[in-house]
Amino acid sequence: MIEIFDSVRKYNYFQICYQVTDQQTIEREYASLKTIDDNFPKYVVSCVQANLKECFVFAWQIE
Repeated sequence: MIEIFDSVRKYNYFQICYQVTDQQTIEREYASLKTIDDNFPKYVVSCVQANLKECFVFAWQIE
């Protein structure tokens, strides 16, 4: 997990994973962020492989 500090929001939390392909992976990647008991934004960032040269990056905010 990566914590990023900025002067406006204070903290943003990011959990980085290669791919989110099934429910077990989703639960695992979200679990570490859900243990943080504050109101700062939390995101899971994942990659979807388009082909050998391209990878699309997606981020989901955890409510």
